[in-house]
Amino acid sequence: MLDDPITTTPRSPGWGGFVLALTLISLLGAVFSAVVGFASVMSSDGCFSGDTRFICTGDGQQTVFWLPWIGWASAIIGSLITAGWASRKGWGPWAGLLVGALLYVVAALVARGIVNG
Repeated sequence: MLDDPITTTPRSPGWGGFVLALTLISLLGAVFSAVVGFASVMSSDGCFSGDTRFICTGDGQQTVFWLPWIGWASAIIGSLITAGWASRKGWGPWAGLLVGALLYVVAALVARGIVNG
């Protein structure tokens, strides 16, 4: 029984669970990106005539709207790339979720910096 290849072969490191988790997190991220994008644009309501802050320009408003979406897309792509790399190393795909979250947070912090700047 110990020489049986079925019992001695290690199991695949959870790709089904990873894909499900990434899908659910991505759906939540899409909703969050929409809310953050619109809320960031609304932060320009405090602008006045002659205000030179970047958020008070059309380009600034477009930037803060699209940054969460760029972060969302890069998080998904980064998660998949990292998951593939980690699986080839034998670690399983779950490290991809951490990298994706970090990529998303970076884009959200840049948008927040523009809003506060």
